[in-house]
Amino acid sequence: MNKVMFRQFNRGSLFTMLVVAFIVIAALALKPTAAYAADADTIILYKNGTLVLQAGTEPQEDLYGEVRAVVSPGITQNGAIYWPDDARDLVKRVVISDNIPFSQSLRFTYWGNLRSIEGLDKVDTSRTTDMSRMFMGCNSLESLDLSTFDTSNVTNMKEMFEWCFSLEELDLSSFETSNVTDMSFMFSGCKRLESLDLSSLDTSSVTNMSGIFGDCCSLKLLDLSSFKTTSATNMGGMFSCCCSLTHLDLSSFDTSNAISLSSLFSNCRKMESLNLSHLDTSGVVNLSNMFSECSSLTSLDLSAFNTSNVSDMSYIFRNCSSLSNINLSKLNTSEVTNMDGMFDGCSSLRLLDLSSFDTSRVTRMNEMFNNCSSLSELDLSTFKTPHLEYMSEGLGMFVNCSSLKHLDLSTFDTSRVKIFSSLFSGCRSLETLDVSSFDTANALSMSSMFRGCVSLKELDLSSFNMKNATETSSMFSNCMALERITVGSSGKLTGLLPNYMNEWKRESDGLSFAVDEIPAWTAATYIKVPNEPTAPTEPSAPSIPSSPTLPAPPQKPTDAKPGATSPTTPPAITTPTSLSKASITVKDRSYTGKTLKPSSITVKLGGKTLRKNVDYTVSCKGGKKVGSYKVTIKGKGAYRGSKSATFKIVPKGTSLSKLKKARKGFTVTWKKQARETDGYQIRYSTSKSMKGAKAKTAKGRAKSSLKIAKLKGGKKYYVQVRTYKKAGGKTYYSSWSKAKTVRTAK
Repeated sequence: MNKVMFRQFNRGSLFTMLVVAFIVIAALALKPTAAYAADADTIILYKNGTLVLQAGTEPQEDLYGEVRAVVSPGITQNGAIYWPDDARDLVKRVVISDNIPFSQSLRFTYWGNLRSIEGLDKVDTSRTTDMSRMFMGCNSLESLDLSTFDTSNVTNMKEMFEWCFSLEELDLSSFETSNVTDMSFMFSGCKRLESLDLSSLDTSSVTNMSGIFGDCCSLKLLDLSSFKTTSATNMGGMFSCCCSLTHLDLSSFDTSNAISLSSLFSNCRKMESLNLSHLDTSGVVNLSNMFSECSSLTSLDLSAFNTSNVSDMSYIFRNCSSLSNINLSKLNTSEVTNMDGMFDGCSSLRLLDLSSFDTSRVTRMNEMFNNCSSLSELDLSTFKTPHLEYMSEGLGMFVNCSSLKHLDLSTFDTSRVKIFSSLFSGCRSLETLDVSSFDTANALSMSSMFRGCVSLKELDLSSFNMKNATETSSMFSNCMALERITVGSSGKLTGLLPNYMNEWKRESDGLSFAVDEIPAWTAATYIKVPNEPTAPTEPSAPSIPSSPTLPAPPQKPTDAKPGATSPTTPPAITTPTSLSKASITVKDRSYTGKTLKPSSITVKLGGKTLRKNVDYTVSCKGGKKVGSYKVTIKGKGAYRGSKSATFKIVPKGTSLSKLKKARKGFTVTWKKQARETDGYQIRYSTSKSMKGAKAKTAKGRAKSSLKIAKLKGGKKYYVQVRTYKKAGGKTYYSSWSKAKTVRTAK
């Protein structure tokens, strides 16, 4: 390796000399980020940002001003000159003043301040095979003259002009590309290019065209008539984010060798129509995101598509918000494993015939019909899902299908599914839902599963096993019309139904239970007890009983003359409002060993928060031990009647003392509690929000540590602990401790 020699021309400046010394060290020490392969005698960087490649060694200060540094030729390994980031960012203009042969590709990768390159006609590229990333990231470059480039031996043009944001014109008429095999992302991110003449390009040997025009968001016309795609295997993202294109003629496209068409038209938001009838997709395995965000497409005919080898169709029509008609009758899905978000955001779709779908291999259906807000019917009776694992990872499968009235999922096999959270959230028109065959033995989360299903009157959850579910919050939130629920011996409703749902009667024996007193793990059908009817308005005929607060009605004078004004009508009688429909929230308190009573009670009725001792009074004996205690709210003033609620004393919480990492696991140590505690529950997750957390139980209040094993090595885990106590057939939990983290050993 030759030495790098800098000669400083800023006379008498010690400071400048130190700067130059720093650049020398950086050039030697830093990892290469951009390279020249030059046989130039000298490369000179001037203070005005001009970099000159020349044959002689003498600076030309009369042309370019004061010199910053001179780099001797033939430096560093393989004849390449490497520039550290700080030096590279100084260059605004490159001048090639003499004929310079290049043995390797000349690159200006990520020269973000470079505005012009002069003298490219003096560069001999006849032996160059690799031009990949040559101008990549030159986002200030406005024009390029490549008319003299000899590209006859080039095989790689990958990312050649990627992210040339300011480039408005590009003349490729002299390019000879018959040997090029990789053009992936070649023009990607050329945001100002409005047109591109591809007629001279020979693409017959190109195998990788992925992202070639991606994010060319000003491109309005693209003539592909001479574009040969015979050899292309990867065409993924080819037109992605070409958001100004309204039409594309793909009649000359040969996709017979294509393996991936993923994101082919994604984010082509102005694309109004596509004729794909001639495309050969027999070898394609990936169609994910193919039409994602094509928000102007109103119809699609995929009847000619051969999808017999496709395994990934995730998000293929995502946010095609204008799509109202789609023909999928010939779509072969027998090999598909991923259907995540397939129709997510297709808000104009009213009908969807999926009767031909084969879902026997599908493992993922997350967000599949999310926000299909106009879909009123959906027949999934042909769906068989023996391998299904994911329905609600992120968002649920049917979130905000707000027009859907009936849904039969009785053919679904959900035995492998762990997350059911928000599965039907926002299905506000849903009147019937058949989930009677759901196997939830492996379920960890059911939070918000039916949230916002305001029209749902009946639910059969007899097949639900909820014993492993640690997240069930808001499961039935805003299910205002729900009046009949069936649960099995492994199901529960305790603490899941909102307080405003009042009491429920067990159909078998007529016993009534408050919402948080319904027995868990007991098979039964419960019917909602109707709220107390509001007292009828007093009839006008009977006399009003005397009362100090109600004045007697005035009598009409017997000597009233014709036309005389009658006395004022007596004031209307205000009937006190019943508390039967009030929602009562009683905050739990932690065990202290002393007698505890409710400290915080909120009573709401008709959107109004009532005032204690003004609108109601509270009575509760309270208690010392962990358990449930009855609270009675009695109407006062403008309110009448009474209503009961439950006040809970929960075990005193604890905290984590220590987390010790182990191979693919860790040991948890906590502070044990002496009273009113039967054991501890530990949960852990790789997510700070505890999403998908797993839980372990340590029985016995004397326990203070637990080993967690069979985890992933080298992973960071968030850990929490809480206490529990069983009383009266129920289990009471403290709040979770503050989370601590541990990284498992590999």
